[in-house]
Amino acid sequence: MVTCYYICADSVYSDKRCSPAFEEIGCIKGDRSELKSYVEAKKDFCRDQKAISYLSFRYSIDKNTVLYVKDDRNDRNEDIVGCCSINIVDKRIFIHGICVPDGEMKGIGTLLLTKIKELALLLKVERIILSADPSVQGFYEKSGFTKNTTTSRNTGMTYIVKGGKKIKGKKSNRTHMKTNSYKREYICKKNKTRRTKKNDK
Repeated sequence: MVTCYYICADSVYSDKRCSPAFEEIGCIKGDRSELKSYVEAKKDFCRDQKAISYLSFRYSIDKNTVLYVKDDRNDRNEDIVGCCSINIVDKRIFIHGICVPDGEMKGIGTLLLTKIKELALLLKVERIILSADPSVQGFYEKSGFTKNTTTSRNTGMTYIVKGGKKIKGKKSNRTHMKTNSYKREYICKKNKTRRTKKNDK
């Protein structure tokens, strides 16, 4: 059996906003110092070091909102088996990273994503945004995330929450520039023709 815990970002506003929502989706208030001590003691806490840097993840759990999972079975002594760091900004949730230690049961990453989606619905968030290494993008695509075609890097992914708005891709400026150039050239030629006719008279 596993239990989900949450820690809100270090601000009164964030705590008032996210604490009731986390408790409504079945999470228990956690302890940041306990989590940090556990993660710092396990250098291999992030199973896929290529997908997410252990050091950057450890830094992200210092002040951000955090969701983590404990294994409550007696023989595990409540080990932390998964953790993710997020920021809630207006109508968006940014996932800074999801870490699951090597050798843990399957489904922990999916459980964390499910809880974030439930949280997004309660907070009326429109989009969940993350950056994922190509090696793990397939996992997020199975959970409904799509690649951002408007970003220059091939790592951005977005999940549209039910009722949320899709971002329309921006049109290339090149077409716009060509159109403007054509208009300017056409106007210049037209004006030149008018001036020539006027001079002939």
